[in-house]
Amino acid sequence: MVSPPTAPNDNPDFNPDFGSTFAPEGPDRPNRRSLLWRRMGAWAVEVALIAASGGLPFAIGQAARTALEGPPVPLNPVLASVEDAAAKTFAIPPHLRPTAVAPMTNLFWSGALVLPVALGGLQLFLLATTGKTSPKAWFGLQLTDEQGRAPGLGRVLLREGVGRWGLPLGTAYGVWRASGAYPDLSILLGLAVVGLAVESGAALLDPQRRPWRDRLAKTRVVDLRDPEGWVEPGMAAMEPGPIEPATMGRSILVNGQSGSGSLTERSAARLTLNHPNGPETTNLILSPIRARGLWAWVRQNPGTAIVVVGSLGLVLVLGTFAATQIYVQDQADRRAAQAQKQELLLDLVAKYSQNAPDQRRGSVLALGAVQDPNPEIVLLLNLLGQEESPQLIEALQQSITSAGPAALPYLQRLNQTLKTDADSLAAGPNTGEATRAALRLRATQRAIAKLLRLRSGADGSIDLSRVDLGQSSSPNAQFSLVLDRADLSGLKLRSAVLTGANLRGSVFRSAGPDGRWNTFDDALTDLSGADLRGADLTSASLITGQLERTSLVGAALNGTNLTSARLIGANLSQAKLLGANLEAANLDGASLTGADLGDAKLNQASLHGAKLGQARAVGASLAQADLTEASWRGGDLSTADLNRANLRNADLSATRLIGANLQGVQLQSAQLQGTDFSQADLRGALFEGANLKGAIFAPTNAAPAGGFVGRTDSEKPSALVKGADFSQAKNLDPRQLAYLCTQGAIHPQCPQ
Repeated sequence: MVSPPTAPNDNPDFNPDFGSTFAPEGPDRPNRRSLLWRRMGAWAVEVALIAASGGLPFAIGQAARTALEGPPVPLNPVLASVEDAAAKTFAIPPHLRPTAVAPMTNLFWSGALVLPVALGGLQLFLLATTGKTSPKAWFGLQLTDEQGRAPGLGRVLLREGVGRWGLPLGTAYGVWRASGAYPDLSILLGLAVVGLAVESGAALLDPQRRPWRDRLAKTRVVDLRDPEGWVEPGMAAMEPGPIEPATMGRSILVNGQSGSGSLTERSAARLTLNHPNGPETTNLILSPIRARGLWAWVRQNPGTAIVVVGSLGLVLVLGTFAATQIYVQDQADRRAAQAQKQELLLDLVAKYSQNAPDQRRGSVLALGAVQDPNPEIVLLLNLLGQEESPQLIEALQQSITSAGPAALPYLQRLNQTLKTDADSLAAGPNTGEATRAALRLRATQRAIAKLLRLRSGADGSIDLSRVDLGQSSSPNAQFSLVLDRADLSGLKLRSAVLTGANLRGSVFRSAGPDGRWNTFDDALTDLSGADLRGADLTSASLITGQLERTSLVGAALNGTNLTSARLIGANLSQAKLLGANLEAANLDGASLTGADLGDAKLNQASLHGAKLGQARAVGASLAQADLTEASWRGGDLSTADLNRANLRNADLSATRLIGANLQGVQLQSAQLQGTDFSQADLRGALFEGANLKGAIFAPTNAAPAGGFVGRTDSEKPSALVKGADFSQAKNLDPRQLAYLCTQGAIHPQCPQ
């Protein structure tokens, strides 16, 4: 150890690099508590900068996504890959992961991905080369190794990647997955906080007050605001590097003799410092510094290095040879199997082409029975697209169905092609060709319907986007999709045509292979943009369903579970939603004109800007729902529960709210002309700026004859308005005002 130098602070010959012991705190000495708080402050600012660099562009991108008016675009491939990895790591369910966003969202979310990495990399580089990130410099702190030098990239990565974040968060994640708390993210967050606190709190158990990350990386935090350059409390003396006497302006005595060279070449020495009051000798105990790194180890252990390198080379050669042989054999087996299949396929095709039309059925069915059906499916579908015989069309459909769910992607493509042909020929003069085109289309529809019955909901996602499975009333090719009580989870049915489909009691979401709900592998059906006009979805399970911009005009959704479903921009005009569960569903911008929402549950649902003209919602529950700017003109909300709902700027003109619960509801700037509030509970409601022209609070004969004193007829229906604030309400006539004042409402003209 080095004895403390006694040179005054202003001595130019004093060099703090030789280390020091610690004097008691004084007025000129930064105290330990101040240093602790500054370290915590620097860490908080570092984290905040990284979080802001990602959070700000992410928030802007989310706002752009919410304000999207045009068609969405697919998520950027890089973002999609990162999203998929994050979903698998943190068990993020599919309904919380966007697949299509606004173009601006792609841009800003890419920035949210790149900026934190760039900023974090820059701060790590500064920390490795200078020992100071920007926040550390602001707080007067510097990171050094035990020799007082910049720590270098290796130490910084070990300190930050392993000590500070890797081990605490990795341990928290392992406990989360192993303890049964998975997939609850709140528990993971709590465990992460505990892990970080334990890592930092380990400093209390260290004599030098260093957290575990500093002990692991052999680093220290230096207080740059100490006028004498002292290090943080508990820091031991640093080992000096090579110092030439001529450079330092000092003389070195070794065993009483003047010496030369660097101090690191001596194991013991006395350092004489030239102070104004005379020379002073300081005893030094120095330990030799050995060369470090891989090359230094190789130079010191050449024999061992040769053996290790030779062994690794031999293993590499043998491994490469074995892998090559396995690959060659595998390819040979594949080619042989493929040749055998092709031979069988050609034989069956030859028989098909040589036989008469009425004898081809056997060849068609044999083609469908061939193992590994993909090439055979392609052939069968090509034949189906050209076949003219109704009997063979039916046989081809049966053969394709026997191939199993693997045929679905091929059927989806053929279905779209045949739909185009059928539509173009339907208006033409050739009725025979139009009939054959309709029969081919119906064959694909029937095959798809049968395979959807056979498939398992957990067998992975199948893309049937834009497929036409709509009801057809054509005399020669009638079709109606019937999949009641089917497991349709995991399907992609974006923009699919499912008009008139019978989907009663069907399930559109399952727990996935891991058997746990709300995890990354939940199988969720995507019905965004699909056409479900007139479909029967009674009692179906569409929890967290993806139904953005879906057409459900006239659909039956009675008793359907749509909890947390996304129905943004969906069209539910004239739909039947009696007793449906729409709690926490997102119906922003949706159209429910003329819909029947009787006894439906819409608690905490979002209906911002929704169109509900003439809608019937008798007895519906809309507590704490967001109905801002929604239009209920001419609707019926009698006995509905709107407790603490937000109806700012909503249009409730001529709406029936008889007996409704409107306690604490926000009706600022709402349009309430002719609205019937009879028997409604309006206690605590806010009517600032609301237009109440012609609004009904009680029958005419229930209001006082005049003035502000009078009684209402207790037997007549009247609204409860005690505590409701009508201070800045618009267009209140004297009769309305008289009634409100006698019932305890708040208004400047009411007597105190």
